[in-house]
Amino acid sequence: MNQYSAPREPVRLPAPAPAPEPQARARRASARHRKSSPSLRLVAGLALASALTATLVTMTVDPAAPAPDTTPSAQPAR
Repeated sequence: MNQYSAPREPVRLPAPAPAPEPQARARRASARHRKSSPSLRLVAGLALASALTATLVTMTVDPAAPAPDTTPSAQPAR
C-alpha cells in the first residue's frame, strides 16, 4: 500500500439539463380540457341552490306586510 497516495481530482457532477418549458398554447389547451373536481361542482351547486332559495323567499314574502306584534297581550291565553 502506497503511503503517499496521489491527489484526487474533485468529482464534478454533470450540469443539470434545463427543463423544457411547455408552449403557452399547449398550456392553455391543457387547462381548457381539465375536468373539474367534485368539490368545485359541489360548491357551484350549493351556490345555485342558495341563490334560488333566496329568490323564492323574496318572491313569497310580502315586504309591505306589518311586523308581527311582539308585545304581550293584555288577555291571558286560554
